[in-house]
Order: sequence, then C-alpha cells, then structure tokens
Amino acid sequence: MNPRGAADMTLKGERRIIIIMDRRARTAGRGFTLIELLVAISILSILMSLLLPALEKARKASREAVCGANQHQIGLALAQYSGEYFDMLPREGVPGMGKNGRHVPWPLLLAPYLTSDSPQSRADLASDVLQDPEHPNPNHFSHYVMNGLSFKVARNGRILKYTADRRGIWPAALVRRPSETIYLTSFTDDPDNSIIRQTHASIFVYDMWNYLHLFGPNTGSNRSASNVRRVQWNRHGLRNNVLHFDLHVSKMVRDEILDIENWYDGVPRREFEGAGV
Repeated sequence: MNPRGAADMTLKGERRIIIIMDRRARTAGRGFTLIELLVAISILSILMSLLLPALEKARKASREAVCGANQHQIGLALAQYSGEYFDMLPREGVPGMGKNGRHVPWPLLLAPYLTSDSPQSRADLASDVLQDPEHPNPNHFSHYVMNGLSFKVARNGRILKYTADRRGIWPAALVRRPSETIYLTSFTDDPDNSIIRQTHASIFVYDMWNYLHLFGPNTGSNRSASNVRRVQWNRHGLRNNVLHFDLHVSKMVRDEILDIENWYDGVPRREFEGAGV
C-alpha cells in the first residue's frame, strides 16, 4: 500500500472516532425530558397508591398479632398464678389486702409473672405485655380490662340484672363455660383522659364490675369514672382479641362482645323468682 493511501485510511479512522465520541458526549449530556420525568413520577405514584394500603394493612395485622400475643402471655401468667394459689383466678382483687385493706388489682397480682423483677411501684407494672400497640392512649399502663361482673339470675336461668359487686379472687373450677366466657379484652381509649384524671392512674380501673362498663357512655370529664364504658368494642377494625377463662385467645366482633351471655360465668350472685325483680 502506498503511503498516501495509508494516510487517507488513518484520517478516515480518526474522523469516525471523533464522530462516535461526539455522539456519545451529546447523548450523555442530554438528560431526561419533562415528559419522561412526568411519566416516571406518574408510575411511582401509581405504585405507591397500590403499596401503601397493603403496607398499612400489614402493620395493623402485625399490631393485632402483638395484642393477641400479649393476651396469651397474660393467660400464661394466670396459669402460673392459679397453679400457685389453689386454682384461683384474680377477678379484680383479694379481700383483706391492698388499698384501704380491701383489694389487690389483677395487674398487681400478675406482675411477678409478667416482669422479671418484683414490682415496687405502679411505674414498674408498665410491662410491655400490658401495652396494646393499637391503643391510642399511652397514659394508661394497662390497655386491657378484666371481667369482674357478677349477676342476679332468675330461677329459670335468665340473666336479668348485674350487681355492683366485684367478683374478687375466684375459683377457676366454678366457671361453667370457661372456653366461651370472656376473661379479658381491650380497655377503652379514654380519649380525654377523664378516667386518668379522676382516679389518678389508679390500677382499680382495669376491671368491670358495673354494667355501665360494658354498655355505658364513653368517657367524659363530667361523668364519674365508675359509670363510663371501660370496654373498647372495635380495637382492631371491627373486632377485638379476647382472652377466655380457659386461657385461650380468640377474636370477637362487636355483637359478640355486647352479648352478656359471653360475660356470664354461670355462677349467679343471687337467684330469685319472677322476671320483673
């Protein structure tokens, strides 16, 4: 090949290299157009709108599962307590002990089985097991309320009236339908902290002994803490976790929680004649 031909080929090769490099430089510096950015943002928005509800649903399911696990732990604590104290279950308190020499609330009796150390104050009772992650009020150290209801029952077996007596400590063997009867469920939101203000965070508010604790009005600063609702019917959507007397945990909807048969332990405080008493 003559020198001139070789020089022409070299020059053409250099031109090709320059053209390719110039194209790459222009392509690299071009970036995204406004339309491309809007399309990308629209796609991301659609993906987020699809993922966020699923993520929130998963979070709610997780919090409900934690609540159920808490109640299971409370059930295990009850089993330990019952095993040590002659098959008895705390249903508000024990006569002869506690505040004013009358009652020991169930969180205090179960605290040694829920925490690693013996509690010395109310602050020490704030075990994670007593906290429901779905409960909106952090001021209460327990987010669960226990069934201390007692009843007057007609001789025909019909439940007619509640009494205003707490059950206190109770023999587990007396509960006639332990797998169906509610022992514990979700405590009210107490949105305005009226129960806290009236009772000074008393641990006595986490039991039910008055029918208003189930069917009464919601909390309010102008109402006595003894006469307001203490049960939240819809803690987890349209249902609650419920611990039964046989210590298994189930889920109940509002109508089941409001069915008094599910709270009646089968042992009337008094029996009487007639339906109008």
